[in-house]
Amino acid sequence: MVKQLTDEQKNKIKDLLHQGVESKTVAEYLGVSSRQVAAIVAHITMGSLR
Repeated sequence: MVKQLTDEQKNKIKDLLHQGVESKTVAEYLGVSSRQVAAIVAHITMGSLR
């Protein structure tokens, strides 16, 4: 089972994505699943996260 992301991890993911880092690279760099990063991307796209 995958652990839930911490607020710090979510913020790092958002920062890296806003810098133009690819999702797969973000996941590998932070040691999280690509699906977790994809979920953050979806929330950013929907406007619920900035």
